[in-house]
Amino acid sequence: MGNKFINHLLILVLFFQFNCFYNPIVRKLLELDSPKNNEELWKFLPLLYLATPLETRISPSVGNVIRSDTQIQVVFNRSMDTGSFSASLGTPLNGIWSQTVVQNDTVTLSGNYPIGNQTFLIEGNDIHGIKLLPIRGIYTILSSSTNIYYANTFGNDTDSGTDTSSPKQTVSGAISGAVTPAAILIAEGDYFVTGTTLNLVEGVSLYGGFNKEFTNRNSNLYISKIIDTSTLAVGNSMAITAGGSITSATVVDGFTIQGASNPNVLFQSVAFACMAGSPTIRNNRVLAGNVNTGSIISIAILVTASSPLIIENPLIEGASGFGSFGIFIDLGSAPTISLNAISGGNAIGSSHALYTAPQANNPIISGNTIFGGTGQISYGLNTSFPSNVSLVNNSIDGGLGNTSYAIYHGTGVADVGNYTSNVFTTSGGGNRYCLFEAGDSNPMSVINNQFLNCPQGLYFDEGTTAIFSVATINGGTVGGSSYTGNF
Repeated sequence: MGNKFINHLLILVLFFQFNCFYNPIVRKLLELDSPKNNEELWKFLPLLYLATPLETRISPSVGNVIRSDTQIQVVFNRSMDTGSFSASLGTPLNGIWSQTVVQNDTVTLSGNYPIGNQTFLIEGNDIHGIKLLPIRGIYTILSSSTNIYYANTFGNDTDSGTDTSSPKQTVSGAISGAVTPAAILIAEGDYFVTGTTLNLVEGVSLYGGFNKEFTNRNSNLYISKIIDTSTLAVGNSMAITAGGSITSATVVDGFTIQGASNPNVLFQSVAFACMAGSPTIRNNRVLAGNVNTGSIISIAILVTASSPLIIENPLIEGASGFGSFGIFIDLGSAPTISLNAISGGNAIGSSHALYTAPQANNPIISGNTIFGGTGQISYGLNTSFPSNVSLVNNSIDGGLGNTSYAIYHGTGVADVGNYTSNVFTTSGGGNRYCLFEAGDSNPMSVINNQFLNCPQGLYFDEGTTAIFSVATINGGTVGGSSYTGNF
């Protein structure tokens, strides 16, 4: 901390010292305008050099989507000590040095990059020993055989979409024109789904969050939004659909996906529907539509007879409806749900961050921040036999419903579910429970979980008995003699 302060202070002092050379009094006293004394000024130039931060320009920019054969160019604002330099992108990189302005100020990096999201790191010193602060970031690496396409709101679906100057205009147009394996890079802007659904195609991945020029990618700054604007009287309104041919090789990454606020939908409004298809859904904001009429339900992600990877999404949120759901799981699904923020939304009736229907579902749920939402009843997780949930390292808040449950463990004829190292809590409502057993079915294991802020019961045993002591939870519940380590 002290060295950093001293360095900053030195830079500030040097800046003001150098700028005082422009003061005519100082120049007169030092006789700097005399031809024979101009050499005095040159003595100070190294100090100005040292006060200038060591900077870089990286292309393609960190955060981008690139193929495994893409070269990365780094340009520094001074000559570098090539022997001190190191670079990696999931593996050590090779560098070829060249000159852009001065000798050895540019390095072109290449290597056998591993496929997937990989951490980029460069370190080194300049020729005077000044250390470059380590530069870290993430690149998404695609196979070298991937065909790259572009979509932009000012594009034209009759264009090829194969370069940034001739992008497609719609996401559906880009998908239909793609030759697999393909990745479609989609610039910021609103992309509308009207009267139909956006059907994914196996081997065609979608990446949003680019600026209009495709030079930078940041989905927090450059919002690529897929919006269902349907108002048709249909049974189900779905913004994006993954059918049975879709596997985890098909990726949807970097979008805001908005379900339809359709007053004419008959049953449910869904932002992202996995209908027997199992894509990778990563780094998105998936928002259910508002449907405030009748018994319509609102779902952000529907998982039906499928096993998608739902990972690292900053927000998955139900909206308003008779029932609202962050993630709805049914018909024998086995999704992996990890490192997301999931909310149940604001329901007229019941809101659910996560719901597993009473079918043979086997979800793996880990490392998420889960909030039940608001409504008459709110649930962090609502699960029932024979769904068998693996629940590990989550923070689960039952929400603000009039009755709120961090975990609602429904009735059944056998024990199911393993709950390990989670936090169970509630935020509001008149009836608040951390883990509520409806009866006849117990979790198979409850180990090392924290229970707090549940005034009506930390554990509600067999639908009849409120337990307020973790000492009782640890081995003292009906069917829970092996429960241990809870606090």
